[in-house]
Amino acid sequence: MLLVSDLSLHFGDRTLFNSLSFSIQAGEKVALIGRNGTGKTTLFRVLAGEIKPDGGRREVPSDWRIGYLSQDIRPVRTESVWDIAMSAFEEARGLDQYMREIEEKLTANILDGDDLEKALIDLEDGHHRLHVLGWEQAEGEAAKVLKGLGFQQSDFQKALSTFSGGWQVRVWLAKLLLERPQFLMLDEPTNHLDIEAILWLEQFLAKSEMALLLVSHDRRFLEACSSRIMELHHGDLDDYQMIYSRYLEERELRFQQRQEAAESQQRKVAQMQATIDRFRAKASKASMAKSMEKQLAKMETIEMPGGGDKTMNLRFAPSPRSGQVVFDGRGLKKVYGEKIVFSGVDLKIDRGDRIAFIGQNGQGKTTLARIVTKLLPPDGGTIAESHQVQIGFYAQDQSERLDAKKTVLSSLEDEAGPEMRPQVRKILGTFLFSGEDVEKKVSVLSGGERARLALAELMLAPINLLVLDEPTNHLDMAAKEVLKRSIMAYDGTLLVVSHDRDFLSGLCDKIYYFKDGSIKPFLGDIDEFLRQQAVTDERLLAQRSETGKIKSDDLLAPQSPEWQEARKKAKKDLQRWEKEVEHLERSIRTLEQIMAEPGFYERPEAAKKSEEYQTMKQHLTQAELEWERCVERMGHFPD
Repeated sequence: MLLVSDLSLHFGDRTLFNSLSFSIQAGEKVALIGRNGTGKTTLFRVLAGEIKPDGGRREVPSDWRIGYLSQDIRPVRTESVWDIAMSAFEEARGLDQYMREIEEKLTANILDGDDLEKALIDLEDGHHRLHVLGWEQAEGEAAKVLKGLGFQQSDFQKALSTFSGGWQVRVWLAKLLLERPQFLMLDEPTNHLDIEAILWLEQFLAKSEMALLLVSHDRRFLEACSSRIMELHHGDLDDYQMIYSRYLEERELRFQQRQEAAESQQRKVAQMQATIDRFRAKASKASMAKSMEKQLAKMETIEMPGGGDKTMNLRFAPSPRSGQVVFDGRGLKKVYGEKIVFSGVDLKIDRGDRIAFIGQNGQGKTTLARIVTKLLPPDGGTIAESHQVQIGFYAQDQSERLDAKKTVLSSLEDEAGPEMRPQVRKILGTFLFSGEDVEKKVSVLSGGERARLALAELMLAPINLLVLDEPTNHLDMAAKEVLKRSIMAYDGTLLVVSHDRDFLSGLCDKIYYFKDGSIKPFLGDIDEFLRQQAVTDERLLAQRSETGKIKSDDLLAPQSPEWQEARKKAKKDLQRWEKEVEHLERSIRTLEQIMAEPGFYERPEAAKKSEEYQTMKQHLTQAELEWERCVERMGHFPD
């Protein structure tokens, strides 16, 4: 059990934690929530031993290992993805090497006496320890976790330095999950994951026996991965022994009760003060007045709930009318070096459409969004001219593009036209920048504050095509809710790139799903899409066999004899189904020629031939499905 008692921490005259006390049991799944700036990440660093508190203590069992995934990108390493993942088994790997050395000495017959006896004992103990550490399954587990987080087998031997920061975080997350610490702390793990990887991680954590402390602004992820909610606010901690959806209901009930108690106390204090004032004027009642004053001084004030919490007030201006067709691209293609990001893509956006791009990272969601905004030209295809389209674009790294040397006020003033400059302070106020806040340098702003400032820039001009690329990454839940409500009320055309299912729910009515180089449209919102696709774990579903069991390809060590044998079988199955599809296609064409002959339906065998034709069509559909599965399986065995 992890135990925290009377934990206090101060930064200058600000109290971040005020005598926090809580415990986390072995295997317990806990979500730590609260607005940005309440100290969630700081508390993580205290629990990890990186920051020493001003008071109180933290106690961790001696046999507990703590695993901590921070939001900070680690230094770039030159090792391969596979080597970093396998470093999770460092103890087992070292012991395995030691065992090999012993076996070599025994084979060489160079040990005798006490040395021989010790070697045999070490060998027996070592085999037992390796079994406990799971060394036999280590490579299979590493492959399974890496693929679950989105890596292809062909990525395993690539250097970590060749990947973007977000993909590097995935590698460190994989290593952490493979280490299986007794206590795991994850600070915003979904920020760099796509929907499929998030779904996989949900299932992994739900099944894990590790104790978990989780910070996330993804409501559905919290719901799936935690059974207890701890909320940080104003230096205190509220504990809810329940899942997130029930927490929302209980929190509202507690809010009302606290508000009623605070109001009741205020009325009582007012009555007591009035009595004190009356009694003080009379000599006979002066001692009673002093007694009541002492009672009043000792009374612990019940704070009004929500005091000091400010809410962002975001409302888009009415959008000017655009032409009926906002964007019409045909056969679009984009290439980076030798990599074809996508090819042959058709995308038409009509006035009033509300579209979401979802799917795997690295498949071109941001690239296509930037083509729509005219910030990036396609390498192929055509784009029809659109009329009276005024674009507002929030880039995924928009907050990072702000000039760190500027103040909050000058950042907006420099972007505003002459007619909007008088409105800049008002706009900043709606985004919670008021008073001296507007004179802060961008360099000292938190990630959430930068995100709010970047969103504020969208208010500087009327827009009728709003394109948002991962707008929720640095926003807390309250800010995300405000942003969602404002977008729901926005009357223009919308295109949003996001992996946040709760944010997307009800927001868009058309989905474009990016996966494995293809982009598939779907009419409906994200919940309908996920239901139809039956995606509880897209990656595992793609690897299921006819019996519903997970195929063992992911559990095989690359290039091992078992891997070679599985690859041989997969290739044989692919060839078999290719031949079956070709045979059925030939048979169907032959029947179609017969059925097209004059007078065919007057022949005695017409009914039988027609039935045979329909049966073959059904067999062809099934054979094509099996062939597609074989093609997908061959993807696990790159040359």
